[in-house]
Amino acid sequence: MIILENSGIATITMPERINFSYVTGCSQQIRACKDRDITHVILDFKNTTYIDSSGLGLILIIRDVICKDIEFINCNLNLIDTFKSSNFQKLFHIKR
Repeated sequence: MIILENSGIATITMPERINFSYVTGCSQQIRACKDRDITHVILDFKNTTYIDSSGLGLILIIRDVICKDIEFINCNLNLIDTFKSSNFQKLFHIKR
């Protein structure tokens, strides 16, 4: 996970596979962002080909810990289908 921050906007580049083994290593990075003045988060899925339920949970943790205003960019159709089946379009801005 690469987190770049600029003027209250955090851009997080997501990896190719977001699964349980990946998620377990991310919590410290996410918690480090808790006290920063972040008002908007962009999750960039340009490299992502797979996400499982623990990856979806990671996104909810990002929402709870860092910021509620989250935008998904560069999502492939498989990811969009997964997000829609989890009703994430009701919580997040999802762009292809």
